[in-house]
Amino acid sequence: MTMNWVKGVDGRGWGFTGYIVEAPNWEGVALVHITTCDNKKISGHTVQVNSETFIEYDLNTTHLTNEQFNTLMGVALEINDKRWFNRIAKEKNKLIGRLDTWKV
Repeated sequence: MTMNWVKGVDGRGWGFTGYIVEAPNWEGVALVHITTCDNKKISGHTVQVNSETFIEYDLNTTHLTNEQFNTLMGVALEINDKRWFNRIAKEKNKLIGRLDTWKV
């Protein structure tokens, strides 16, 4: 079960990143687990978010930082998603130029 990574700004202007736990319903509201947010009280919680306030992006993008890869790897371990962890590790290794790879 792979989660889609999202980034956005909520109605109050707080920037956030996280992953979709439940796809948007017919009203456009998704459940998103927030991993980082300008409002520190929200980080680590799963909240309802209007799908118009975020964009989804693939892990194959190169704009993720080493720290963001580490966060994603931690999330993959928390939700016990071995395949996602291995995908993230492969992309991280490309970023840092390593030929070997981490696997679980």
